[in-house]
Parts: sequence; C-alpha cells; structure tokens
Amino acid sequence: MELLDCSSIQQLDLSDNSFEGELPSNLDMLQNLTDLVLNNNSFVGSLPLEIGNITSLEGLFLFGNSFTGTIPVEIGRLHRLNTIYLYDNQMSGTIPRELTNCTSLREINFFGNHFTGPIPETIGKLKDLVVLHLRQNDLSGPIPPSMGYCKSLQILALADNSLSGSISPTFGYLSELFKITLYNNSFEGPLPRSLLALKNLKTINFSHNRFSGSFSPLTGSNSLTILDLTNNSFSGPIPSTLGNSQNLSRLRLAYNNLTGAIPSEFSYLTELNFLDLSFNNLTGDVSPQLPNSHKIEHMLLSNNRFTGQLPPWSAILQTLGELDLSYNNFNGRVLSELGSIPEEIGDLAELQVILDLSKNRFTGEIPSSLGNLMKLERLNLSFNQLQSKVPSSLGKLTSLHVVNLSSNNLEGLITSTFSGFPRSSFLKNEGLCGPPLVPCSTSRENANAAIKYASGGNHSSN
Repeated sequence: MELLDCSSIQQLDLSDNSFEGELPSNLDMLQNLTDLVLNNNSFVGSLPLEIGNITSLEGLFLFGNSFTGTIPVEIGRLHRLNTIYLYDNQMSGTIPRELTNCTSLREINFFGNHFTGPIPETIGKLKDLVVLHLRQNDLSGPIPPSMGYCKSLQILALADNSLSGSISPTFGYLSELFKITLYNNSFEGPLPRSLLALKNLKTINFSHNRFSGSFSPLTGSNSLTILDLTNNSFSGPIPSTLGNSQNLSRLRLAYNNLTGAIPSEFSYLTELNFLDLSFNNLTGDVSPQLPNSHKIEHMLLSNNRFTGQLPPWSAILQTLGELDLSYNNFNGRVLSELGSIPEEIGDLAELQVILDLSKNRFTGEIPSSLGNLMKLERLNLSFNQLQSKVPSSLGKLTSLHVVNLSSNNLEGLITSTFSGFPRSSFLKNEGLCGPPLVPCSTSRENANAAIKYASGGNHSSN
C-alpha cells in the first residue's frame, strides 16, 4: 500500500498486467490523481465508494477486468471527469442518475456488463458528451427525450439491450451524430421527421426492432455509408432520396414490408458493396435500377416479386461473390419469351459463395459458362424450366459443396463428378439419369416402356 502514500501522483497507469484483488477503500488518499488507468488486469469486487472523493479525477479506465457490483452514487462528485471506461466487466445494477452530475463527461463506455433499468432521464445534462456506448447490457425502458440535448453527441451505441418505446423528435437536435446503433432491442413506432436534420450520419443500424412506417427520415444525410434496417416492420416504397447517399457501401433492408420498385436513383450508388433487399414485397424489373457499382460483392434479392430479365452481369458486377435471386418471378419481357439465364453470368469470376436462382421461371439451357465460377460453393437452380443437359463444365467446380438442380426439365447423363451429391439435388428431372439417380440404361428402358404402353402395347416385328 506504499503507493497510496504518494499523494502527489497525478497519473497512475497499471494497465495490461496481471494485478488482481479488490481496489483499496483508501484509494482516495491520491487526492491529486487525474487519471486512474487499471484496464486489462484481473481486479475483482466493487468500486469503492471513496472513489467519489478523488475530485481531481478526469479519466477512469477500468475496462477489461472482473469488477462486480454497482456504480457508486458518489461518482457524481467527480465534476472534472471527462472519460469513464467500465466496459468488459461484470458490473450490475442501474446506471445512477448521479452520473449525469459529471457534466464534463465526454465519453461513457459501459459495453459488456449487466447493467439494468433505464437510461437516466437526466442524461441531457451532459452537454459535452461525445460518445455514449451502452451496448450489450440489460437496460430497459425508452431512450429519454432529454438525450436530444446532448448536442455534442457523435456516437450512440445502445444495441443488444431490452430498450423499448419510440424515438423522440428531440433526436433531431443531435446535429453532430455520425454513428447510431440500436439493433437487437424492442423499439417501435414510426420515425420522427426531425431525423432528416441529421446531416452527418454515416452509420445507422436499427436492425431487429419493431420500427414501422417509412424510413425516409433516415435518408437526410448524404454521408451515409452503412444503413441496416433488417427485420423491422418498415413499409411503403424505398425512398428515392436514398440515391443521394452516393458513398453508401452497405444497404440491408431485408425482412420488412417494403413495396414498389427499386428506385431508379439506385444507379447513383456507385460505392455499394452489400445489397440485401430480400424478404419484402418489392416488384418490377430490377435491371435498369441495379447500382452501377463495380465494387458490389453481395446481392440478395430473394423472396420478393421481381420480374423481367437479368441485367448484363459482366458489365457491372465483376466483384460479385454472392448472388441470391430465388423466390421471385424473373422471366422474359413478354409471356411468350420467358427469360433464360444469360451466358454472361459465367463472367462473374469472383462469385464464391452462393448463386441461387431457384423458384423463378428461367428457361433454356444451363450456360456452360457457369463452369468458370471456380470459387462457387453453393449452386441452386431448382424449380425453374431449364432444359437440355447438365453442362460438363460444371464438373470443374471443385469448390461446390451444395448443388440443387431439381424440378426442371433437364435430361441426359449426370457428369460423374456429381455422383457424390444426394439424389435430392437432381430429382424431378424426368430425362436425367446416372449416379446418384438410376443408371441411364434403366432410365431409357423405363422411358421406352412408357412410350410403348402409351401407344397400345408391345408390337411384334413378325
């Protein structure tokens, strides 16, 4: 304990060691201490109440330990405190409203603890707060409307809690905000129009909540790079104003109730890397509206009602690694001319995860150029109207571990490289034969017998 006799110490840094045990209750002997840096050790126990007596304290860095217990209300005496990092501990209890008496606070990070109860209603007193990180706790209740008065706030991370309620219109005052993550909570209701005033937003993740109505209030920032609204109840059309966010790299809108066509303004999204519009009620022809991005790697449009033909893939999607267009109505431009799979799709050399075109109306042959997709792992062309033989070039795809060509009109011998796949991969193709299906000789005999039976029985040549 001799260290505590050094009352003139201003900065105590014992971080990244193997210290253990509890903090001494007479820690307040260090009356001149401005920074207490004990992160990444094995300290345990509760924070001593006496920590509130070190009124000179500006930085409290206790993350990466095994502290338990609650935040002492005495911490509200630390009026000079600007940074408090308690993340990656085992602390619990409520966040005391006394913490908001520390009006010099700029950064709060309590990630990965077990804090419960509401965010203090008085949070708006922290006018200089820049970072509020409360992710992965057990917090409940609404976001206090007073948070809108934390006008210096730039990062708000409240994900992975049990928070609920709606977003207050006062959020429109957070003009400095550039990152907000609310995913995995129970927020609900429509978004206030005041959010359109947030012109500096770059990252928005509201996924896995119960938000409803239009998400157009989130499209006021031309600086957006990430927008993830997966698994909510947003409805109506995709706002055309999204096309103003020309730096957008990740757009995830899956599992909502969106309707209408993809806006033509999507052609302005030249930086798009990840596009997921699956599991909505979107309609129309996607070809003209697809982004002119040469960087897109993931395109997921499944489980909608898209129609029309596929675009000239080789011209715009050279980096594509995952393509899922399943469960749509892709076809030709007129009923008599159902869409076939374009030969150019084989030019997508980087396609390495999924090519899923199942449950559509594709006709014609499987392009032999698919054999160029050397990195492909999963191929699903089932439930279409594809004809002719399985191209031998598909046998070169040594990375494939899932294949489904079932429920088409394919015929001929299955290449031997597919013999290890299950029968279900090829079923309901009447003309297809060879392992893992029946041998081709048996298949032909059965077919001939069926023809003879249909024509009135067996006729002798004599």
